[in-house]
Amino acid sequence: MTSPTSANSLAIFSMAVCAAMLIASEFMPLAVLSPMAAGLGASEGQTGQANAISGVFAVLSSLAITTFGGRLDRKLVLIGVSAALAVSAAALALATSLWGVVLGRVFLGLAVGGFWSLSTATIMRLVPPARVPAALTAMYMGQAVAAAFAAPLGAWFADVIGWRAVFWVLVPLAGALALLQATALPRMAGREGQSFAALWAVLRRPYVMRGLAAAMGTWAASATMFTYLRPYFEGAMGAGAGQVTAMFTLLGLAGFVGTWAGGRLAARYGTRLLAGPALVMAVVTFGLIFAAHSTVMVGALLMVWGAVNTGMSVVWMTWLAQNIDDQPELAGSLMVPALQLAIMGGGVLGGALLDGFGISATFGASVAIGVMAAALAGTGRRLVKG
Repeated sequence: MTSPTSANSLAIFSMAVCAAMLIASEFMPLAVLSPMAAGLGASEGQTGQANAISGVFAVLSSLAITTFGGRLDRKLVLIGVSAALAVSAAALALATSLWGVVLGRVFLGLAVGGFWSLSTATIMRLVPPARVPAALTAMYMGQAVAAAFAAPLGAWFADVIGWRAVFWVLVPLAGALALLQATALPRMAGREGQSFAALWAVLRRPYVMRGLAAAMGTWAASATMFTYLRPYFEGAMGAGAGQVTAMFTLLGLAGFVGTWAGGRLAARYGTRLLAGPALVMAVVTFGLIFAAHSTVMVGALLMVWGAVNTGMSVVWMTWLAQNIDDQPELAGSLMVPALQLAIMGGGVLGGALLDGFGISATFGASVAIGVMAAALAGTGRRLVKG
């Protein structure tokens, strides 16, 4: 075993770049939601719901890799993730209807499920146990970079060169990622495929079931709000293109702080932090409903939300690595479907409320879900293995 600063540093870097590409691919349609909807002749709610379909295929991909694909070399699976990202971006760039969006998001879902179901287990194979939180933080720093720059750059490029060109940019980037992975990652033979009975045995652990439920609520609350931020900026705030880009930039830059702090705090305080992200994001989202008249207030609230939203990934994945350490791949194959279903559900619910009742109803639902998730997590004592 090696530390993140020695022989496996390039491998961990490739994991961080892959995380960045996945987040960029997920965020980009949300950053260009309004022009994309106009270009496809659909409502913003319908377009957001079409993008949410990726969750179904992330679930299927995650479960398939752990069960039927148990013997596959993990390096080849991760290179396949990059190929799926390239196909997804091309399909979105070529889309002429919402069905084209759905096709692109199907491939994105396959990539998301493939990567995140293996990510924690892969990190655990690259570094010794004491270095796992640091390595996870390094990987999630890639997420923070993408969160900082993907949405604002996407929003800006969409106004300058058109939303389709934004997706074409992602295609060669995904190809470069595949080359990096082929060079940096070691061969990692898959272990024996696991049965659904084995998955069920892990899920039946009381602390696992409760933890997954709390995590699902946290991610659902996040998706319900974040998916429809651009309509909030343009509708409730009356923001122009430059202001939209600035708001996404503030949101993303705060993610660096959240990722750094999440890694340090998760290693020190562990499960005592699990309720925090959902509760803080609920309070911030509630504030946004009433702060649309003040650009300064919205910017300040978004920075808090952005920091907590990225930090929550490190916190929850550290919980996963520490409390289901005997079955890391099975743990990933439970967490990824749970979170993707939550993200999809949040996107669908938020879109329905946006089209039917407006952005305040969408944000209000996010607040309610976040409060329930925080209540489930509680002090964290019931989320720890015996």
